[in-house]
Amino acid sequence: MEQSQGRVVVNRVRDGEEVASAVILYPDGVIDEKLPGGPKLEPDWALQNPRDYLYVVEKGVSKALKAGG
Repeated sequence: MEQSQGRVVVNRVRDGEEVASAVILYPDGVIDEKLPGGPKLEPDWALQNPRDYLYVVEKGVSKALKAGG
């Protein structure tokens, strides 16, 4: 399984400068062999779990804000 990631960036509104960021790995990554707890995928399939996006928001926003002070 290939590792994928999401990135959260905190920018200062006044000038758009990047203040901080956080990179969070998707728990399920690229699903290209079998569905989690499910059947094997056909060749050349590649899926992602939408819950991974929510996980990035949940973990990444607080991590990026903390890094930005």
